[in-house]
Amino acid sequence: LRSTLTAALAVVSFVVVAVADASPAMAACTVSTIESQGRSNAHVECIQQALTDAGFAPGPVDGIFGVRTAAAVRAFQGSEGLARTGVVTPNTARSLGIWKKPPCRPKKVVPARATTVVDVRSSGSWATLRLMKRTDSGWSCKGAVMAARVGRNGVTPLAQRVGGDGTTPTGAFRLGRMTAPNGDVFKFFGTRADPGVKGAWHDVQPDDCWWVDPGSKKYNRLISRSATTCPGENEYLPSYRNSYSRAALIAANMGPNRVGDDPGETPRAAAIFLHRHARDASGASKATSGCVSLTGPQLDFVLRRLPLRGTWFVIS
Repeated sequence: LRSTLTAALAVVSFVVVAVADASPAMAACTVSTIESQGRSNAHVECIQQALTDAGFAPGPVDGIFGVRTAAAVRAFQGSEGLARTGVVTPNTARSLGIWKKPPCRPKKVVPARATTVVDVRSSGSWATLRLMKRTDSGWSCKGAVMAARVGRNGVTPLAQRVGGDGTTPTGAFRLGRMTAPNGDVFKFFGTRADPGVKGAWHDVQPDDCWWVDPGSKKYNRLISRSATTCPGENEYLPSYRNSYSRAALIAANMGPNRVGDDPGETPRAAAIFLHRHARDASGASKATSGCVSLTGPQLDFVLRRLPLRGTWFVIS
């Protein structure tokens, strides 16, 4: 009996060791960022392994998010009833069983007076967004990790950005402030009703035009112009009925020291907002021209919780 038991224990020990040696890092891998085609990192390798284990074929498990991996992601999303974007958002990673919430603290240093941070971390034209509140013991996150959209060409530090380059400026920016032609002093605006923000709301008026042509004092300001006299890249706000249904101002290159309002200056940023997703004909969210966007319900959730003082956007 003793020899039989010894042999059995040896077999069990061998099995335990064999399982432990079977790629423990990959068996326990997690992701905490959005990943999309063109990315290359350990998170992508984790996604590829999870897709393979789920019966989908992403190609080699090599950490390179290529066409085959994107196709496998879309196939998996379809099987789960998710939007077939080919992008591994938090919802997709949760369905794969590999999502892990990132730490609840801003990625960059924010001023001591900041009480609320909208933390945006980009991955191509996609990003994760978290709403963070300062507490006596650190930071507390409100709501889920949200899938946001940023510039169609990703992000660029504000000091290197050129107006119209399709990137979202990175940095730490306060909640912006603007005076409308009708006299409203506001930080939030929209073509539809105020969702319950903490004051300073502006209802978009018929002649509201956000001027983005550089070289004049109108640059990055809301002025009064008709649709026909707000041409080109300048934004006639009433025409953005859906995407600007509700929005918050991000103070990137705002105020009296903005760059681009004098002739010859390189325009750095204009009309940078947190707003609702724009969508294509199929209903899929579109990358922005330089703003940050969310779904309507997520946007309302965030806007209602932004104080007029102490709010900062941290974009990386």
